[in-house]
Amino acid sequence: MSGIILRSGYLNDFIALGESGQTLFETAIQIRETIRLQKQQALFDCLAIPQHNDVEEKVDWYAPYEGDITPWASASERQREFALSSLENCLSAAGELSQRYLCAEKASLRLFGSMLTKLLQFPGSQYIYLVDDKPVIAFWGFLNRNQSPREDVFDCLRTMKSSDRRVLLEPVQEIPEEPEEIEFPDPKPAIVKISQPDTPLLQPVFQTPDLQAPEHKAEQPQPEAISQTGEKKTRPFRLFRLLKVIAVLMIFAAFQMGYSYVVPRLSSYFDITHVSATAAPEMVTEVQPVRLPVQPATVSAPAPVKKIDPVPPVAMTSAEVRIDKNLLVLPADAVKIGSSAFMDGRWKASINASSTPDIRQPTLHLRIKNSKGTLKVNLDNKVACKADIYLGLMQSGNLQIKSRSRAKCNDKSRYQIPEITCKQGASGAAQCAGRYADDTLVPMTLLKVGK
Repeated sequence: MSGIILRSGYLNDFIALGESGQTLFETAIQIRETIRLQKQQALFDCLAIPQHNDVEEKVDWYAPYEGDITPWASASERQREFALSSLENCLSAAGELSQRYLCAEKASLRLFGSMLTKLLQFPGSQYIYLVDDKPVIAFWGFLNRNQSPREDVFDCLRTMKSSDRRVLLEPVQEIPEEPEEIEFPDPKPAIVKISQPDTPLLQPVFQTPDLQAPEHKAEQPQPEAISQTGEKKTRPFRLFRLLKVIAVLMIFAAFQMGYSYVVPRLSSYFDITHVSATAAPEMVTEVQPVRLPVQPATVSAPAPVKKIDPVPPVAMTSAEVRIDKNLLVLPADAVKIGSSAFMDGRWKASINASSTPDIRQPTLHLRIKNSKGTLKVNLDNKVACKADIYLGLMQSGNLQIKSRSRAKCNDKSRYQIPEITCKQGASGAAQCAGRYADDTLVPMTLLKVGK
């Protein structure tokens, strides 16, 4: 979409640079036209187009050509290196043009050349945008308050830190080469041949008589010693066997004495005279079987079982798997032709503030018709704010919703409106995000609440 707004801001928040009471901003159109006539196309394309809003003392900066827009904070390392190289070429072109006009005879041309020395000064890196990977500067000729012009204009864009530069500039000290170590072959293991087996470290000690054989080997030990030793070994065994025999005899004797004492008394106790006459068993009469009237059994046929028809499986309707119809979905046909008519109606934008707790994140209410409308927001302290918005589809298919100014609140304050960008995925609702002035991105959800 051609002429899309890159950045907006109030003049009171910045310091305008210039020369002899004339600022670069006041002559921005003449400066860009002069650069174009001098055929400095790269320098001409890197300067955004300012548009002053006299009512709100606000400036809108537009892209000079059409293309996809990428903020400097979201650019890749390769994109930043290419853009920084292009900006350095533009700085060289502006310096040559400035020297040419400073040597002119007319005072007005010399004034113009002096102003060109401050042409590419800008507040910070968040004011650099890449349009089709080419750098475009918003708020050129401005600085933040309490900020002085930088000697190196693009110092804030360089990714290399000063400490890293010092390390790279230091001479590399040559490291002396270590002498090569000479590897000696390992000695071959010595093979030890053992002629005799090793003796154990500890051996049982036996007290044995002298092992030297007597002179007469045929002599036998004395039989008396052997008989005495055998007698000593068998004597405890004989004593134990004798004790067992004595114990058995004592038990048998006790049993005989008890039997002779108990049996006479048991016979007298069970004498028939002690039995009572009433203890005689009575004659049991024969019990007649009881006969009850029994009806003959009848077999009844089982009740017929009703056949239950199987319930057909319930098919999943397409409505059950669809997403919420009120969530924002970018229609492919509308994106193809660049129409934003599907956004007509009332919408609610909910912001997830979990990643940015320091920013007030209320719900935004939008009313859109014919690619423009109003945005209302109610803050926690019962402060209501309102702002005009506009929207459009970019060539990449993304939807952008922006405000030309900050929202005016009923307490005479102003509220920063985020720039909303929505991207349609392969399926489901569109993925939206809001970007604030400090390039803080927060996820958002757009829900249609009415026509």
